[in-house]
Amino acid sequence: MTSSDTGPNLDLPTVIVSDALAEADLPCRVIGLGTWRESLIALPEAGLALAGPPPVGLALTEQDRATVDAPLTALLTAAEIVVETVVTPADLPKAVLTLMARHHARLQRQSGSDRAALAQMRVTHMQMQEDFAEVEAWLSEALTPRYKLARRWSVGPDSVPLTAKRLVQPLPVPARGLLVVDVHIAEADGGTLYAELCRPDGPALADTSAQAELHEGWVRLVLPRAPGGALQDCALAVWSDASARISLTPPQPFTDLHLREGSGTLALQLFQTLPGRPGPPLHRADRPLPADGRTRHLAPADLPKPQRLPRAAGLARRYQDYVKVAFWEKENAFYVHPSRLGAVVARVQGPRVDQLIQAAATVQLARAEAMPTRFALGVAPVGTVSNAMQAQVHLGDWLEVLPGEWADVWWEHPEGLTGEVDLLLATAMPGKPYNDLADALFRGFRLTTRHAP
Repeated sequence: MTSSDTGPNLDLPTVIVSDALAEADLPCRVIGLGTWRESLIALPEAGLALAGPPPVGLALTEQDRATVDAPLTALLTAAEIVVETVVTPADLPKAVLTLMARHHARLQRQSGSDRAALAQMRVTHMQMQEDFAEVEAWLSEALTPRYKLARRWSVGPDSVPLTAKRLVQPLPVPARGLLVVDVHIAEADGGTLYAELCRPDGPALADTSAQAELHEGWVRLVLPRAPGGALQDCALAVWSDASARISLTPPQPFTDLHLREGSGTLALQLFQTLPGRPGPPLHRADRPLPADGRTRHLAPADLPKPQRLPRAAGLARRYQDYVKVAFWEKENAFYVHPSRLGAVVARVQGPRVDQLIQAAATVQLARAEAMPTRFALGVAPVGTVSNAMQAQVHLGDWLEVLPGEWADVWWEHPEGLTGEVDLLLATAMPGKPYNDLADALFRGFRLTTRHAP
């Protein structure tokens, strides 16, 4: 077949030949030397440059090869383009075959080099992925709350019997990520409480059964693992092997959240976490105190006014959004408005303690228009914390609270802390698009010591 620079075989390898040989029948794209030289680009003070992909090589007569000047020789050397000499037209196929063989060998070498480079890039990429996963896991363990309070219903004056017959309560949160359910028992005298998640109109969800000892007050049910998969509605089924009474909320106007067996709504607290994660060790508000311990309750009005700590030592780092710390007298609460840029910490001078082993605070994100906010509580010897960064090591676990919800945050000291202390009230909302209307309130405190105050 005969090919030229205007023929249909533009995807074939290109060979530059002397103009006298341009009409040869070759299995490649053939361009005459004169036409090819006209396509080269002359660069000031830099010689010649190719206007397109480099050819396989040049097959020139002895006369044309003698006319190859210094600029063209420099281009051929830089682009690694081989030149073969053709003595007679009959030698052209052999010269082209030699050029093609050399071009193929060069491509093989380049292919091997590319594969080695890609293999090294893959190793580097996988190592980066592993490093990123380690950093992500470390940050998640260090900074991410283990669970969040998804819904809380307060306890009302009414209750319903709890027996071997199942009570089914539709839930306002999906099954995905649901890990902990607290139910409030109004009356109990021993026995076991059983529960499982089920579909609203179908069977139970796999691996969602839990049980706990029956006693009056809040009873915590921890599922073996938070369900994953697609978002789907669910309901809670509870029953017991002994007679008891389970508390209802004050009257609720939403009939789709009423018990299937009546018109009331169970008093529940629902906690969520990442799907598939096992149940973390959660604090139990109803666990017994140490035998020789005492618990005192403090309201914000019983304590001095809070003082907002600077973000860090000196003035190098400031909050760029709205933050504020105050005592709300009408609410009898400490107000600690969070920032998107880091933790906001208020310091409150606390009482003198003797072997303080546990502290808890009841918190609320008062406005429903706010973004979810994290709360934490800490205790430190008086005067040891002067800025928010120093306070981090003295804080308990962070807990994310949804808008309008209540929760408890905890701090513990295994050895017991003695002497005058400062209470550290911390809030944060990292990664949120705005921090407007985040009325984060600390409404009360419980301090537990090993000895009577």
